[in-house]
Amino acid sequence: MNIDPTFSPDYDYPHRREVEIKVSCEDRAELVIESRRPVLRPAYPSWVRKRVHRELEETSPKKFYTARFELWLAPGQDTDAGVTGHAVYEALKAGDLLAGCAGLFELQIIRPRGKEFYERYFLGKAVFGWRWVVEHYNGRLFVPYLGVYRGSLGEHWHCLDDNLNYVRPALRFGMPEASK
Repeated sequence: MNIDPTFSPDYDYPHRREVEIKVSCEDRAELVIESRRPVLRPAYPSWVRKRVHRELEETSPKKFYTARFELWLAPGQDTDAGVTGHAVYEALKAGDLLAGCAGLFELQIIRPRGKEFYERYFLGKAVFGWRWVVEHYNGRLFVPYLGVYRGSLGEHWHCLDDNLNYVRPALRFGMPEASK
């Protein structure tokens, strides 16, 4: 067995997350994510040279609900032609909306719920995790998304040079419920 000698179970590693997934059985089932057990952050593809927003990777809310997710479109993205990924990215940054977007971590938690769950909550649209924008070794920027390809649900990466239209929204955390 090959064990990393620098690993210490007593150290509180900043890249660990505490999550537990719960799904209610009600008609409007919600995926709830909250702190419980350690999980390592998702691995990046081997072609990634740089993580653009490292400061946002560890900022997931302690608890969020899929029924409150917002499918956000940038100005001009609501047409068939859409706008470039760079335009969407700049609109998110200009509006200070990037921190409220989902990231690869949230997409990887949603994916195991399956294609039916995905189609129910996200209407079959490819949803993008803009908090985890990365730079390819060729200098281009990419964003992760969850979508159906050839009948199966999976995580993919989209180049910001390409257009995004109304069926490719940013996945943002909805507003929290008001305290009672």
